[in-house]
Amino acid sequence: MCDTRRPARGPAMSLLTSLLKTEPPERVRSLAELFAIASAMEKEASERYRELAADMRDHGAASTAAVFEHLADEEQRHRDRVGDLSAARSGKRPDLADVRWRVPGIFGDEAGDMAGSRITTPYQALSMAVRNEERTFAFWAYIAAQAPNLEIHQAAEALAREELEHVAMLRRERRRAYHEERRARGPSTGQAASRRRSADEILLEAAGLERHLALGLDRLSQTGESDMRAGLRKWIYEGRQMADETAPAAMTPQPSAADADDLRTILATAELLVEHYLEAADLAQDEPTMTRSQSLAKRAITRLASLQDLAPAIPGR
Repeated sequence: MCDTRRPARGPAMSLLTSLLKTEPPERVRSLAELFAIASAMEKEASERYRELAADMRDHGAASTAAVFEHLADEEQRHRDRVGDLSAARSGKRPDLADVRWRVPGIFGDEAGDMAGSRITTPYQALSMAVRNEERTFAFWAYIAAQAPNLEIHQAAEALAREELEHVAMLRRERRRAYHEERRARGPSTGQAASRRRSADEILLEAAGLERHLALGLDRLSQTGESDMRAGLRKWIYEGRQMADETAPAAMTPQPSAADADDLRTILATAELLVEHYLEAADLAQDEPTMTRSQSLAKRAITRLASLQDLAPAIPGR
């Protein structure tokens, strides 16, 4: 029988909850339910963007309004595709009656802050859209990780991949808006007191964290039930592979064994790695780095959800 109970809560859920805005209360247990959720989320996004567009026009911010109108049209097209996919895969159009819990919102407080503002720029509008799409990506990555069967897992994975494509497109638009606004302001009269880290620096730090995490998981895998040990060994291998993909071992500090097998430390490290990869994707200056960081973020979110599920089986933790 498929386990559709509410996923266990714990330290690792703090990041997922912040990314998702609302933690899914149960696993999705049918394709009909999955596509109904997707359709509702796309509908909310389209409607909110249109509301913001109208508000921007009322306040004379025509260029920002045009950005939101474009986003609203994109979300409606996405919703239409979800409807077609639902009909093809589940045999019916999306129906909220198939959803057993309240569909989570994806908009943060910044959407409310923008409403009524006369000074919101296209760059700020696109930054909000990027964060919303990242939340949606995190939601589907989490649903895929918690899926009770392969069919739902693959469908959620496909939706997560599409959201990554949306994020990439919006980041390109945001970079264009940033450069246009900077040209409009003219030459800078000063320089920020502190320099923001580059994507490469963040990924280098992430490689060291991956090796530290793998060491902790290796120590944990030496105790407990065989299924739990097998689950941990999978992530030990995955973590080392992700570290090697990011930076050679010689470029990162030697991982410390101190507190490496403490469960809270391990979950906090896994959480921090998701934040690192999302930040690296946000700061990437080229397509390959952005794509690689997004892929690493997706794998890290899947790992975080899996480790949370394994946590209750770890003895004495």
